[in-house]
Formats: sequence, C-alpha cells, structure tokens
Amino acid sequence: MTFISLDLLTNALATKWASPDDLFLLGVRKAWQGGLPESITSHAYPHSLSSGILTVAVDSPVRQREFGFLAGEIRSRLSEAMPKASSLEIRFRTLKSFAPPRPKAHPDKIPEKRMKVLEQKAQEIASLLPDRRQRDAAYRFVLSCLEEGAILGYPESLPDPSTKPPKA
Repeated sequence: MTFISLDLLTNALATKWASPDDLFLLGVRKAWQGGLPESITSHAYPHSLSSGILTVAVDSPVRQREFGFLAGEIRSRLSEAMPKASSLEIRFRTLKSFAPPRPKAHPDKIPEKRMKVLEQKAQEIASLLPDRRQRDAAYRFVLSCLEEGAILGYPESLPDPSTKPPKA
C-alpha cells in the first residue's frame, strides 16, 4: 500500500476551492502566531480578510483601542513574513464570543459500531475512483472527514439531496 500525505491532498483541495483572500488569511494567521508577541496573540487573532481589510477579533474594548494604536507596528511585523501584508488595512473588533484558535484536544473514541459504519461509507465513496492509489488516498481522506463529523456530532445519515423536502 502506498501512502499519500493527506496534507498534500487537503492543500490541493483548499487551493482549488478557496478564494485568494482565504488563502492569504491563512498565511496571515500563521505569521500572526509566529511573528507577534504573546501579549497580542493571546488577546487578538485575525478573524477575516476582504478587499484588503483585515478584521482582527479582540477580547475587550480596551484592547481594541490599545491594538488600534499598534496597527502600524503589527502591520510591519506581519509584512516581515508576508510582504503583501504591508498594504493591509487593519481593523480591530471586539467579539463577545472571543476564543482564539486552540489546538484540538484528543477527541473521545468513536464507538466501534459507528466506526465500522464510517469505514464502510468511506470505502463506498473511495470505490468510485478507478486508480487503486487514488482509492487508497481517498479512503483515508474521506474516513478522516467522516470521523471528524462524528466527533462534531453530525448525524449518521443525511437526507438524500435528490429528494425534495415535504411541503409545509
């Protein structure tokens, strides 16, 4: 069996379907964590990017004002890692539900019966590909997506999109 890195597959899918702003925001988030001090990154994170405006979520109005004064310094730090960041307009917004991204905790184990159903579904989806190596990579990718969905509490089966919902 040949293993194909899921990173390559997910990067290829993200590059294919994500907008240029989405991809640039990912780079900004990486530069944010690596290029700014913890005194900033623990209270603010890049929330969205659109038309050259970077919206940064902060945890309090006081920090929103404080970081507003530091916008030029933050922009120059980001532009060290990403030269295009020098043209960004940075806006700080207080979010009530502020929670900077944290590494995922190890999820609870999926029950064995549910895991077998997920494996069968992944095999069913992967079997649609003609090439064996593609099938193997697709099986692992689809299985990881299904596992993540199970952990997040998505239902075991979704309605068939080809059927119309009943009229109310």
